[in-house]
Formats: sequence, structure tokens, C-alpha cells
Amino acid sequence: MKYGFVGPYGSANLGDYAILINNLFEFQDDEIVIFSYNTEFPKRQIEHYFDNKKIQYVFIEDIKDIENYLKIDEVNFEYLEKIAEDFPKIRDIVNSIDVLIISVGGWLNNFWFERKEKAYKLLLPIIWAKKLCKRIEFTSNGIGPFDGFESFFKSFFNNIDTKVRVRDLYSFSLISETREGIEKNVEHVPDDLLLPCEEINAHNSSLKKPFDKYIVMELFLPIEQLRAIEEDIKSFALEMENLYGLQVVLLPFDLVWFGEDQAKLCNNIIFGSKYIDISNKRFQSVEDVLFLIKNAQFVISSRYHGLVLSLSVKTPVIHILKEEKLKSYHEIKGKCAIKWCFNKNGFVCDAVYDVFLKNGLKNSLECLKNNYNDIRDTQLKLYDSESYKLNIKEAKKIREKMIKDIKTHD
Repeated sequence: MKYGFVGPYGSANLGDYAILINNLFEFQDDEIVIFSYNTEFPKRQIEHYFDNKKIQYVFIEDIKDIENYLKIDEVNFEYLEKIAEDFPKIRDIVNSIDVLIISVGGWLNNFWFERKEKAYKLLLPIIWAKKLCKRIEFTSNGIGPFDGFESFFKSFFNNIDTKVRVRDLYSFSLISETREGIEKNVEHVPDDLLLPCEEINAHNSSLKKPFDKYIVMELFLPIEQLRAIEEDIKSFALEMENLYGLQVVLLPFDLVWFGEDQAKLCNNIIFGSKYIDISNKRFQSVEDVLFLIKNAQFVISSRYHGLVLSLSVKTPVIHILKEEKLKSYHEIKGKCAIKWCFNKNGFVCDAVYDVFLKNGLKNSLECLKNNYNDIRDTQLKLYDSESYKLNIKEAKKIREKMIKDIKTHD
């Protein structure tokens, strides 16, 4: 079989590319085609993990007369099919594959479609797969919100006649509302990074433990927000060391203002902290992140996948809910990741959510500083519970069935 993969892998963002790598290992015995709008990413990451001649990397070139399409407020399939006609190379490559897999965290939403050119490029292999009657499959995706692009996404999900697999209940409800007819064809599956594959776990990190006891901080937040509470960050780090013997490790998940700049700033604020530099390699390897998280006493992360990876290796974590208009959306995502671990099919009390999710950075730091032992002990008991073991086992079965269904078309 020959599989194509498409998604927003064109950056150093750990969450996006790690999902791709984790899924590629499931199909490593097959021929693979990767579509990307970037010449560097994810080619750089793929070469780090795979010495495999069966993987073909396809750069989606710039769209001719893109300015004309960018002037059009209402996106629809008619415009996309016109654009696709200018890409016979993409047509021919899609024609050579058996299955196209849409595999990434979340890009089918209004945020991505405000970056129209990148979004259009990612849609080209999907449009050609539809026109050429190729099978299209989803792995675990975050879908929406659609604000301002409702008509396009309604058209898109009703034209792509395949099962949409989603990682959270917000996405599940949105697809159910968007798709017409009785058969919604949507399935709730665990996040693709909740269960890192054995090959990633076997990929040894080159790092050594930076400290005997440490806390990992991943702070993808506006720089001005961090500067506004510099003294709080400094005080937090000092008291965590004095009260609990913990040093700080600053772990960016992406380059420049998507995480690297914030980590550098905090490294200057916190005396004696350890900054994990990604400037040479240009991305943070999954095995290094897992090594640092697994050996940490605690993790504070503003990114959803900081929460997911901590849950996967049973490290106590606080996921910071950003203080913005989409806070409720991020909260639903976080709660669904927690629910997969502790009670996928039933009720999870607010006390369980509250021990993992906190509002805002300043509040999170204050809460952890004052209640560190209680929060950590509570989470460790939850990880050690029969509920966690059974739910992770069930999640693994669901993921294995998903991969089998994609391979066998059940």
C-alpha cells in the first residue's frame, strides 16, 4: 500500500510534527508520501527518525495568482478546484497513492483559514484525492471553531465522504452539527500523542537529567504578558527551590515567538534555570521532550500537548488555560484529554479537572507554589489508580483499531 499524509507540518511545532512521526511509525513498512508547504519542515524531522527510501517528501509550490483568490472572502470548493487544476504534479502524485491520511492535531478551523494561502495548499491533495476517488482517512483531529467560515466547512465535510475521527467532544459535536443527514460518520478517538509508539519510546534521548529534581516550564504566552509578571515568575522559581528543592527547566515546543523567545526570556528572569536550546537542531525531538517530562517532578504547560504528553508518562502537570475569548474551547480540549485517562465513558468530577487545569499563568504559579505537595500527591494517586490503567488500556485498543481500520478499510 502507498499512503499520503497531509497536515500543517510545515513548522517546528512539536505537537504537529510529533503526531506525524508517531503515525508514520505505524505505516513504516509501506510507501509514504508527505505533503508540506515548507521546504524545511517536516523534512528535517523525518530525516531525524527515518532512514527510509520509501518516504517521498512533496513540497507544495506557491499558488499562481494567489492574490486574486485571497481577495475572495467566501471560500468554496469551486475556487479550490480551480486552484487544484494548476497543480498537475500534485494530481499525479495523489493518483499514485492508495489512501490519503489527514493526520495532525488541529488545523481545520478559522484560525488556520485566516492564513489562506497555507490552508489552500494543504487542501490541494485532499481536493485531488476527492476528484480521483482516492480513499481519505482521518486520524485523531481537533476540529473547529469555524467562526466566519461556517459555509465552507459545511461544504467541505459534506463533500469528504469519510469517517471523521476527532480527539475531543467539542469537535465531535461540531462535526455532528455540520454534517447533513442521519449518518454523521464521526468517531471519538484518543489524541494521537496520548500513546507514543514503541519506536519513539525506543529512540534514546541524547540528554542527561539537567538537575536531580526539577520542574519543566513550557510557556507559549505573549511576551508582554510574561514581562508584566517577571517578579512573580522570579519569586515562584526561588520559592520552589527553597521550599521543595526544585530547579526550573525551560522547554520550548517551537522556534522564535512560538516558544523559543519566551523560554529565553524566562531563562534571563530565573537565576540558575536550564534552557533547552533548539536553535541548532531547529526542532525539539520527541524523545528529548518525553525524557525531560518523564524525569520531571512536575510540568507547567500552556500548550495542550504539554498536558497530553505529561498524562502519557504519568508526570504531574498543570495545563494553563489562557485568559482569552477561546478559554472555554481550550478547557474542553483539556478536559477531554483528562477524561480519556480517568473515565472515558463516564463522569469525571470537577475536582479531578481542577487539579490539572488552572486559569492564567500568575494564578497557576501561585496555586502550585502554595499547594505543591497536595497537587502532586493527588495526581500521582490518580495515575496509580485502576481507573487510569483501564482507561489507557482501552484508549490503546481504540487507537489500534483505528490504525487497523485505516489499513484494511473496515
